[in-house]
Amino acid sequence: MLTIRGLPPLMPAQLAKWEAMDHAAFSADAAKSGIFLNDQTFEVSVAKTPGLLQPLLDILSEQDFGSVRTGRIAAWRAGTPVDAAQLLAMIADIGKGRLGARLSKKTGGLKPPAYIESAVNAVVALVAHV
Repeated sequence: MLTIRGLPPLMPAQLAKWEAMDHAAFSADAAKSGIFLNDQTFEVSVAKTPGLLQPLLDILSEQDFGSVRTGRIAAWRAGTPVDAAQLLAMIADIGKGRLGARLSKKTGGLKPPAYIESAVNAVVALVAHV
């Protein structure tokens, strides 16, 4: 049984509604409650966000990766879709924290992935009403 703090547990019939939804519908309904979801990891979202891919690829290019990974980065830069598993393997070698620190230095003023922007806007709206 699914429980949400402060609310009675959801019953199987209530859960069925949520379980039948695709990710887009589930996320839209969750957003109404202030819960913002994405269908991939943050790093994959960055790679899929216009304006953020190039800074990410710049960071990856600065690493001492071998010829195979360097070739993948060049292909992604040329327009080949980023392979999530390959990207995450590279990030695992760099470290999520190090990547995040480097990314924050290169992306100031750029729009974040949509689900993060929605979450920030929701918090701003709540704070504006306080």
